[in-house]
Amino acid sequence: MSITPAISDLRQRPEFFDAVADRIWRAWWQPNGVPLDYIVGRLRENMVASPIPCAFVAHVGEAFAGTASIIASDLDERPQCTPWVAAVWIEPAFRSRGVGRQLVDHATAYAFGLGVPRVYLTARPARRSYYEELGWTPIEDGVGGLRMTVFARDRPCPRPPAVAHSGHERSPSHPPALVAHLLTRGGCAIFRVSIVKGRPRSATAFVRMSCVARLSRIL
Repeated sequence: MSITPAISDLRQRPEFFDAVADRIWRAWWQPNGVPLDYIVGRLRENMVASPIPCAFVAHVGEAFAGTASIIASDLDERPQCTPWVAAVWIEPAFRSRGVGRQLVDHATAYAFGLGVPRVYLTARPARRSYYEELGWTPIEDGVGGLRMTVFARDRPCPRPPAVAHSGHERSPSHPPALVAHLLTRGGCAIFRVSIVKGRPRSATAFVRMSCVARLSRIL
């Protein structure tokens, strides 16, 4: 069953700092022998008043549910790409409940709000289908020693504002219609040209043809 957790900037909920540092360390750094203190120091960079890096925390009440970050670089092999959604972690008790999608979308929207046109994300090949379902496009495979997949997501183009029209106005895309009525009067053919606008009114002009051009000859 999906849930909707609260998602906060870690700077606003520092009580979750230790949990975020611990999960990031255990998931990606402990297996490589990196000490926890190193990750704590790096995570403290998210606690200063700068747009990037920025860490987010998902929580249900006071229960820690997960985390995701926006950082400047996540792959040494692709320094030209920035920024990145990174360090996405969901607590086991909250997995398969939509928390990951909401965290990733929140972090991505934050980056777009800074004005960047494209956001990147990297994951192991086994996670490819998951991120594709979230709307990310794989742009490169087999990057680095871990053969990572690089994804990208572009900022949506803003929709043009809707233009409201009153009942007596017409859209500029619909010019006045010219309606010609073929009449007969005194054996002569007469064209009545009406300029029809947005409401029932018309300016008319009558063009009388020569009496020689009788209706029988036109038809």
